[in-house]
Amino acid sequence: MEKGSHQVLNKNYGHLISFGFVEGEPFFCIGPHCKYHIGRYFLCLFSFFLVTSLLFLLVVCPAVSSGNTQLGAMIFGFLLINYLLAAVINPGVETRKEPLGNGEGEGSENFCSECEVYREEKTEHCDDCGVCIQGYDHHCPWTSKCIGKGNICFFYNFLIGILISFIFCTGTLAMFGQVHRG
Repeated sequence: MEKGSHQVLNKNYGHLISFGFVEGEPFFCIGPHCKYHIGRYFLCLFSFFLVTSLLFLLVVCPAVSSGNTQLGAMIFGFLLINYLLAAVINPGVETRKEPLGNGEGEGSENFCSECEVYREEKTEHCDDCGVCIQGYDHHCPWTSKCIGKGNICFFYNFLIGILISFIFCTGTLAMFGQVHRG
């Protein structure tokens, strides 16, 4: 019996590893690439951001000012937290087994036979994840899963965090150079 329920879980959530359920829906999902060597992209990139952030905060920022160190900690924290959330939050796995409304306009074109779910508008099937994703944007190897309705805000915040971190590091290094020249 347990084997049967495991098969149902895999059918509903494809190749994703899902945990932390809220009202029967997975809250956290780890992408299929975490099982394979491609999942190392996430771990390598997260480790790179973490180590370089810590080195920058411990070596460069204190030479400029303590306020600069505090600002850097907030910026790098924002970057790391949003990257982690983009990688673990449910991207919007479609689980709807019944068509919406009275069924008008609900035809076979919005039923996914692989997932056995009815898809809303802007929901697409991802072959890598093996599920339909609401608000599908793209499949990202750097987060090891899809970017969709559930995690796209964290993904965009992560991209903004990269830009802000770059600007912060450039400005801090310029001030660091002035401090050590003068």
